[in-house]
Amino acid sequence: MENSNSVSEYMCPRDEAEFRAIIERVTSNRFFKFFSQAVWGPTPLDKTRALMKSMNGVDDFQQRVMRPFVGNLLAMTSKGLTYSGLEHLERDKGYLFISNHRDIVVDPLLLEYVLMCNDMPTTDITIGNNLLHMQFLVDLACLNKIFRVVRDSKSIKDYLANSMLLSRFLRSTVAEGRSVWIAQRNGRAKDGNDLTDRGLVKMFDMSDGTKDFVASYEKLNIVPVSISYEIESCDYLKTMELYKTRDGGHYVKGRHEDMKSILTGAMQPKGRIHMEFCKPLSHEDLVALGEGSKNGFQNALSELLERRIMDNYKLFPFNYVAHDLRSGAAVYADQYTAEEHDEFLVRLEVLKEMASAEGADYEAMKEIYLGIYANPVDNKN
Repeated sequence: MENSNSVSEYMCPRDEAEFRAIIERVTSNRFFKFFSQAVWGPTPLDKTRALMKSMNGVDDFQQRVMRPFVGNLLAMTSKGLTYSGLEHLERDKGYLFISNHRDIVVDPLLLEYVLMCNDMPTTDITIGNNLLHMQFLVDLACLNKIFRVVRDSKSIKDYLANSMLLSRFLRSTVAEGRSVWIAQRNGRAKDGNDLTDRGLVKMFDMSDGTKDFVASYEKLNIVPVSISYEIESCDYLKTMELYKTRDGGHYVKGRHEDMKSILTGAMQPKGRIHMEFCKPLSHEDLVALGEGSKNGFQNALSELLERRIMDNYKLFPFNYVAHDLRSGAAVYADQYTAEEHDEFLVRLEVLKEMASAEGADYEAMKEIYLGIYANPVDNKN
C-alpha cells in the first residue's frame, strides 16, 4: 500500500529485514537515549542498543521493551492499576475493543500492558496520522502493530476511501483471530462525557456487504472497555481548550501541541487507574437494539456502547468532590474524606493561577474543570 500520510495503512514490519531496519533506525536516532532511560534507567546505551538488536520480532519487542516501559511509567506516575473482566475473553479469539478515550497514548498502552501481564495476545491499535510526524514515533508505532488512520482527508472521496480501508482492516483483523483497539470517538473526551461517534459505528459496517446488520456487527466480537483515571489526563490543558472554544470560539492548536499533550498525559500524576473489560456484545444484545432501519440500529448501538462504558466507569473521590462543589450541596460527602476534599481544592488553586497567567475568567474555567470530574457521576447515575 502506498506509504503516504493521505492513505490509511497498517504499519507493522512485513518481514525480518524490515523489522531489523526499523530497530536500526530506532537505536541510532538521537531520541533513543531518552527512550532508553525511560525503559532501562541508567543502563549504558551500548547495552540497551545490543538488547534492542537481539529482539526477535514485534511480540518480543512488546514483551521485553513496552511491558517494562509501561510498568515503570505506572510506578512513577500512578498509585496503581487495577482491572477486571478478563474472564469474559477467550485467548485465541479476535475482538474489537472499543474504549473511552481520555489520554492520547496511555489508553491503548494500558490495554496492551494488561494483556501482556496476563499472557494474552496484544492488539493492533488504530491511531491518527496527525500524531505520526516524527520518524522516531513512526518507527515505534510500527513496532506496536499500528494502523494509521487519516484524520485530514482532502475530499469526500478520500474520506470514504480511508473509511473503507479502516473498516476492512478491522473486519479482517478480527476474522483472522487477532484483536484491535479503537477509541469510541476521534479525539479525547475533554469534558468527562464518554460519547460514541455515530460515524465510527457506521464505518464498522461499510465493508461487510450484507443486509443483515445484526450479523454484520456480531462478526466483530465487540468488547466495550472503560478506562478510569483518578486524576484526569491533561485536565488543565483540556480546561483551557474548552474555555477558548466556549460560545463557538475557535481553538487553534500550536505546532507541537499534540506532542505536549502526549508527554503531559504520560508523565503527569494519574492517581489510581482502573480498566474494566465489559462482556462482549452478544447476539441477544444486538437483536434487542431493533430490526428496523440500519440507521436506527446504528444509533442504538452507539448508545449501548456509551451506556456500557459509562456504567463501568470507576468513580473516584475527586469525581464526587467536584460534583458537590458544582452543585453546592454535600450530596456525596460520604464518598470522600476531608483530606481528599482539600486536595482537590489545591488543584483548583493551580487552575486559578493558570487563569490569572492567561488573563482568563477563572469562574468560567472552574465550571469547566468541575464538569470534567463531575460529569461521569451524572452519566453513571
